[in-house]
Amino acid sequence: MSELIRAEGITKTYRSGKNVLEVLKGIDLTIAQGETVAIHGPSGVGKSTLLHILGTLDRPTSGKLSYGDVAITGLSDRMLARLRNKRIGFIFQFYHLLPEFTARENVLLPAMVNGQRLKDAHERAQQLLASVGLTEREAHKPDALSGGEQQRVAIARALINNPDVVFADEPTGNLDEKTSHEVYELMRRLNEEYGTTFVIVTHEPSLARGASRSLQMMDGRIEK
Repeated sequence: MSELIRAEGITKTYRSGKNVLEVLKGIDLTIAQGETVAIHGPSGVGKSTLLHILGTLDRPTSGKLSYGDVAITGLSDRMLARLRNKRIGFIFQFYHLLPEFTARENVLLPAMVNGQRLKDAHERAQQLLASVGLTEREAHKPDALSGGEQQRVAIARALINNPDVVFADEPTGNLDEKTSHEVYELMRRLNEEYGTTFVIVTHEPSLARGASRSLQMMDGRIEK
C-alpha cells in the first residue's frame, strides 16, 4: 500500500501565563492508503488533539505533516481548507447534522460546497445512504432518526466527496454497545468497498482491535 500520511516529530503545547501543557510529545506516524487505523487510550492522552492535527483542523507546535508529496505544515489556511474539502472527511461523536435538512440533504451538502452539480450530488447521496442501510430513511430529518441512524448519515456525508481519508473522533461515544459494534462493522465494510482510509480515535480497546492496525496512546505518545 502506498503512503498517504506522514507525521514526523509532531508536538502540541498550550501556554497560559507561566503554565505549559504538553499534549503531544513527538509523534512519528505513517498511514497507508486503504488502512483502517484505530488510535486508542484513556481520556486526556492527546488522541483527539492528534486527530485534529492529522486532519488539518489544527496546526502542530512543531514537527512536519505531509499528504503524499504535499507538505501540509507550509500551507495557508485557505489552501488547507481546500485540501480538507477535497481529500478529507470527518465523523464526530455528536453527528453535527443540520436539523432543518433531511438525511439526503445533510449528506449532499459537502458535495455542493465542492462544486458538484445538484443532480450528481443527489445521486451520490442516495447511493451512499443505500450503502449504510438508510434508503428508507433518506427523507427523514435528524429528530426522526435514532442515534445510530444519525451516525450512519454522518458516515455517508463524510464519504460524499470521495475523500482519501476519513477521520472519526469517538464515533460511537454516544451509542450503546450493540450499535457501536454495528457502526464499526459498517466502517470496516465501507473501507473494503470504497478503499477509503479510516483513522478512528476511541477509548474502547475492544473496538480498536477490529482495525487493520491499532495504536495505543499514553501521555502524549504512541506506545505501540
